[in-house]
Amino acid sequence: MANKSTNSKTRAARVSIIDKKPQIHTATNPNVGDAAKSEKRKRQSDADSEAVGERSTKKNQSASAKLEMFPDNLLQAIQDAIIKLEACQGIGEACTGCRETCVDCPSRHDTKTCRACIVVKHVNHPFHSLQKWCSGHFEKHSLYELGFSLNLGHSGTPCPLNKNPPVDSVIVHVNGIHRSRILYCLCDRWQQRANWKVLQLVEHQLFPATSNAPQTAFTFSVLKDFHRHSLCSKSSAYDYCKALRSHTNAAFPQLVPDRYREFMLVMRFWRVLALLRHAGVEHKIELILDHRRSGSIAVWCPACPEIGFNLDPEVLSHIYSLILSLDGNFRLQLKKKNGDPDDRPLCRGNGYFVEDTAYRDYLRKSGKAEEVSLCSKLKAVRNQDRAKFKDTEVSGVLAAQCRHLMYLPQGLGLEGLRHQWILVTYDVWCQYHINFEKRFATFPGWEKKFVPEAPKVFRGAVPKMHIHGHNSKCQLEHSLVYQKYSGMTYGEGIESAWSEQNHGHRHDTLDDFNGFWNWTKLIQLSLALLKSYRKYKEQLASHKEDLAKLASLASPELFSEWKRIYDTSRNCEVFATKDTAPTQQDKYEILVGKENSEYGEAGFLCRGLEMEEKLLRVHNKPEKSRADRNTTTDLFVQLFHWRSQQVALYPQLDPLLPIIDEDNVFDTKLHLPSAFSGDDRLRLHLTGAADAEKELRLGLAHDLLRQLKLEIHYWNSVAHPIIQKSQKKKKKLVEAELLKNSRLDNIKGKQLGIMNRYNQNRTALISLGCNVKEAGLEKLTSDQLWGKNPFQPRKQGDSDRRDPWFWAIGKPGGISSDSWNAEDQRVRWSREKALVERLTEELDILKEEFRRTEVSFTRMAEVWRELARRNSAKPGYLEYANRHSTMYSMLAEDCREKREAINSALIHINTHDLEDHRQLTKVSFQ
Repeated sequence: MANKSTNSKTRAARVSIIDKKPQIHTATNPNVGDAAKSEKRKRQSDADSEAVGERSTKKNQSASAKLEMFPDNLLQAIQDAIIKLEACQGIGEACTGCRETCVDCPSRHDTKTCRACIVVKHVNHPFHSLQKWCSGHFEKHSLYELGFSLNLGHSGTPCPLNKNPPVDSVIVHVNGIHRSRILYCLCDRWQQRANWKVLQLVEHQLFPATSNAPQTAFTFSVLKDFHRHSLCSKSSAYDYCKALRSHTNAAFPQLVPDRYREFMLVMRFWRVLALLRHAGVEHKIELILDHRRSGSIAVWCPACPEIGFNLDPEVLSHIYSLILSLDGNFRLQLKKKNGDPDDRPLCRGNGYFVEDTAYRDYLRKSGKAEEVSLCSKLKAVRNQDRAKFKDTEVSGVLAAQCRHLMYLPQGLGLEGLRHQWILVTYDVWCQYHINFEKRFATFPGWEKKFVPEAPKVFRGAVPKMHIHGHNSKCQLEHSLVYQKYSGMTYGEGIESAWSEQNHGHRHDTLDDFNGFWNWTKLIQLSLALLKSYRKYKEQLASHKEDLAKLASLASPELFSEWKRIYDTSRNCEVFATKDTAPTQQDKYEILVGKENSEYGEAGFLCRGLEMEEKLLRVHNKPEKSRADRNTTTDLFVQLFHWRSQQVALYPQLDPLLPIIDEDNVFDTKLHLPSAFSGDDRLRLHLTGAADAEKELRLGLAHDLLRQLKLEIHYWNSVAHPIIQKSQKKKKKLVEAELLKNSRLDNIKGKQLGIMNRYNQNRTALISLGCNVKEAGLEKLTSDQLWGKNPFQPRKQGDSDRRDPWFWAIGKPGGISSDSWNAEDQRVRWSREKALVERLTEELDILKEEFRRTEVSFTRMAEVWRELARRNSAKPGYLEYANRHSTMYSMLAEDCREKREAINSALIHINTHDLEDHRQLTKVSFQ
């Protein structure tokens, strides 16, 4: 535990250091001579003085004040200059061989040369690092020290009209931070323009840190490099700038000018300008795609239905459903701090965040509404530590994604919601849907922005992992498995985590990250659709076979009754058994309802039982599969977090708990209350926890017996056809054929695993003082893992052959054992039929998504071609649009090839039982 505490403190210290404002230390190495110290102080003074003019009083250090130095007209001029670089005047005209241009010349001097020659050779490479031979070795040198000047506007030669000395500046490049001299051009074409110094620098791929007498600039190369690192690896600007200073002078990085704050400002502009270019906003793309929000910088999903773009508005079917996932991320907070209250997002609500002023006004008018919780999931959430929301400006962020895991633009539907099929997944949909229409009606101006039927086209469900934390009723009514027309939608892919910034800066950064996330999904979408189609096609074939086997067990009359119940049922009760035994979820809900603690003891014990099952499952695996490194690491991380919560809940156990050893993680002892004797539990104040564990284990015991009965039913359904075909064979031959069947062998392995888990749980119940005999929980043995097949013809002696004891547990009164087993089989058939329906729907949806994706890419290629034509008079705009048109054409061709790959290998899907799924033109979700 000491090690764990130390590691925690170390992490905390490291975070503290990173969050602090970087300081320049003046301490020197005692071995350095006085001359070196003097030179060092001089260089330090120079570095500090160069910031004069860029860093004024503290009052002017606010983000909003810095933003004001770059008004909209200047940003537009910078954007035009950046796009202009796409073109190269005269290329391909005078010389037929000049058809390419260099982006970032990698060549370096490869021979020794004199000072004058090396300056001449680097007219077009002003930021290369040099070395000179001194005292028997090479040492770092710079063009600045050789008198080099970066001359703007005349192909590397000084402007004949500028007789002033060059301006000393600091240039930040990918290979370090450089001192440089800049000589501006004073020709008439520049003197007549506002902010001419800024635009000259931008034309030479240098972005200044200020519009007023710039003395610091960043090369486009360094901005692109950090932008890519930031998006792909989430590296911070602070660490990147620190690395640049170390790259410049590894021994004395503190002597290198610190341009972190300037870098943050410039990157903020760079991100937004890149988003605007990529989205086609500068090319006026909204004039062509007029159904989208004007000025939108979002990356739209090509596979989702977009009426007027990849979908005919008159076509209605479940395959044109818009499927969304919502999730609140409470780690993405913004603390109240002494930031700049006037800091504003540069994206202005055109990305993935709603417009801030209108949203805050809506929240203020809506107020807070406390609602009665009907589900244990919400009670558990509200019982968490509320201290983490203290002193927060923003307590979290609600995000929306489509089923292809792409974030939605905030303007979805604001110009008229025309979708007729919308499915929403949300962690607490069971509670949220109750007042959904009422909330919809309070949306400001909803009658003008949405069609009147908008609230009625929505359906909802709880994601497939979160549903297990809800009560039994929710697990039936709000499960995606039982929602018609939902396919194999999962709903759990929406996760994110970013760092904290000022309010406006935060929105711009998150818009950038969300856009990049969407872009990575977009370029991989065709391959993802192909993989999903192949996977679900195989699953459909397998589950259709299982469904047929389950149906073959019943007589024609009984099977007709099953179909009648399934087809006429209007709710999810058809998927539930009438089992009267309590479940672990039932016990958990009771415990959560009694809890007053903010820590969630019931949830902790439930996770402990999950950890216990995982450890047992690993122990039952062969030694080779246990050695998988990913399995070991994942289990270690889960156990580490669970043990941390254990210490927080029961600090008295801290001295008794061993450190979790990653090398022997499978031998970890959990030390749940059942692991202690009654006297020790009393001494350690664990009696309350022991009572809670006992209740949860009682529910778990019945859950395990239900699983065992399902596996036995499954074994019967697989074995039945083999027995039917082998009626004339001898009994030994039939048994040998059953043993050779790999599926039956797999089922038997699952049965043995359930038996071991049940017996382990039963032993823990005895330790907790439970009277297992009174509870009807006998010990399981391998010779009890069977049950009569109620659909096989009765044989002589069947009346004397009684099912094992556990078949009677949970059976309602007044029903025979055969009827009870038949009811279990009916429920299993109903669930399997629902799964086959979802898989069939999924294949239909995927084929349509393939078509929409290809149409979307093709349409975007056409849009960019038209933008090229409309913007041909503006330098660089034509070339930029042509490049994007080519890119989308390539994506469309790639999608077409993958779509043809699935069409050439389609399996025949017999949908006779699912014909209603094809006739959906006039069917609504209600």
